[in-house]
Amino acid sequence: MKIIKIIILVAFLSIMTWQIIKFFLDLSNQFQVSKARLLKLHYSGILTGMGKEERGTADFRINDTWVENGSTISQHVLIGDSLIKESGSETITVYRKDKNGIWQEKVFK
Repeated sequence: MKIIKIIILVAFLSIMTWQIIKFFLDLSNQFQVSKARLLKLHYSGILTGMGKEERGTADFRINDTWVENGSTISQHVLIGDSLIKESGSETITVYRKDKNGIWQEKVFK
């Protein structure tokens, strides 16, 4: 009877260990897929709206089209800023007019 309990305990611990490893492998894979998708993303235009911020990011409405942001610059941009993100780059360039009407550039990596 004691051997059966030990076998059941070992089987249970083995299954739990495998599930934990699988969880972290899946999480890592989802991160890589999401990062690749965001890297391919291209947008440019005037920021006309922002979605609700979740986990430090918020989706952007650029030229009245919603765009997935995926970066933490949402706290540094304002409605009316001009945003440029090239495909294959993690850099987002933000242009904002100063009080004299001159566009000032800020680069976020």
